[in-house]
Amino acid sequence: MTNTYIFLFGAIVCEVAGTMLLPVTQNFTKITPSVILAICYMSAFYLLTFVVNKIPIAIVYATWSGLGIFSIAILGYIFYKQALNWQTVLGLFIIIIGILIFTSTAILCGFAPNIQILITARLFQGLGAAMFQANAMAILTQTFPDNERGKVIGLY
Repeated sequence: MTNTYIFLFGAIVCEVAGTMLLPVTQNFTKITPSVILAICYMSAFYLLTFVVNKIPIAIVYATWSGLGIFSIAILGYIFYKQALNWQTVLGLFIIIIGILIFTSTAILCGFAPNIQILITARLFQGLGAAMFQANAMAILTQTFPDNERGKVIGLY
């Protein structure tokens, strides 16, 4: 199981690296960064194929997308001097809380001893998913400039 989480972490790193290369590719006119970007994304999806066999895909996607967006927002601030105002920081914390709620209640669903606990856990799982999905899109549209927004949302 440890290898599974290493693969998931590797997939997140590859996806974040690829996304951070988007501005460098200059609309895919620069060959070297474009090829590296493609390799990063292919590597991310390749690693995810090992992960989805061991962890439920909903948990994989929640972790992958949430931590990816969190990392991209922080790295965009560091490397590209993109805005990271208090609303974005608050959104990032809501994403992390949402991932924690989603993941912990997904595990609870797997061990639910009766239907009432299962339904309650699914309710909170939906709350957690809403917390990170809605905020993720808001952060992406606020972090990236108009001319890059379509590419980023398309990749999300």
